[in-house]
Order: sequence, then structure tokens, then C-alpha cells
Amino acid sequence: TGVGGTVAVIGGGKFANGAAQAGFGYLFNHLSRATFNRQTGELYVRDADTGNEAKGLFFSGTGPNDQIPAGDYAILQRGDKDGFRLEPYDSVFGDDKHNGTGQTLLRLHGPGRSNGCVTARDATSWADVKALVQSTSTSLVTVQKYWSLTLPGGHLLMRIPTGTEQVKYYGRLKVD
Repeated sequence: TGVGGTVAVIGGGKFANGAAQAGFGYLFNHLSRATFNRQTGELYVRDADTGNEAKGLFFSGTGPNDQIPAGDYAILQRGDKDGFRLEPYDSVFGDDKHNGTGQTLLRLHGPGRSNGCVTARDATSWADVKALVQSTSTSLVTVQKYWSLTLPGGHLLMRIPTGTEQVKYYGRLKVD
């Protein structure tokens, strides 16, 4: 990671961002493959260590304007809540925000309301995917910690940064 940081500075960037990007190389080995196809709704995950696979039907948002953006996301622990946090690999890793669209609170979770999250269509799809993700090898990453106030229905009213925290990293999700 030190080499990645040094290369970033030489190239005019920030040491921390380069070091973090270099560190992701070893993180990608937990879930060897996880993909979500927004058109078909299929979510597929494969564990790198065991070769076990799971898939299910999922959806994102209530329409094309509030779907999770295409791209790569880290699958992270979501505190003590059910589901996982999806952190975009963008210019500020760990801020719980897609810096291209401004969307926040992107999650992978069970059946229910979807505000741009990747949401299971049924309990069986969720149980299969959740069990596989939870059983994979993990590492720790540092992310921004927040205190949030949300309205009923999951609409974010206020977010206040409260420092950083270390959370489990399960792997990488590619959203098509």
C-alpha cells in the first residue's frame, strides 16, 4: 500500500487514496465474483475460498431514476443491522456516498422497500445470498462513521459524520 501511495503522489494525487487503491488488490479475493444485473434482476455471488455459489432475484429502486448506479462496490458490514453496506469505489472511498450521483445509504438487503439499494425480491433469494456472503473470508477496512436521522420509508433527513470505524469487508460487487 505504501508503493500505491507514493505512486499517487508522484502522479499528482493523494497518498492516502493511492495507498487505499493498492490495498484493494488483496481484498478482492474474498468473494471471487459478485454481480448484479439491473435489467434481469439476477444477483450472483461466488466464494473464492470454497467455490460455493448463490444467486437470487433482486431489484433496485422504484424506477430507472433511483436505481443503484452501474459500477463497482465494496460489500461491507452494516453495523448491527441486517444486510450489507455498499460502498462505491470512487474518489472518496468510505464516505457512504456515490460521488458521481450523490446517492447515499446504498445497501444490499432483504425484501422490502428499495431507495436505490439492491433489494431481494423474496425471502429465499435473500437467505441464500446472505448466508454465502456472511460465510466468506473477511478483512477490515476503515470507513466514515455517521449518525443519521431518517424519515419513515428510509428517506434520509440528516447525516452527521462522527469519525471513522473499522468494518468487515466481504468482497466486491459489480453492478451492470
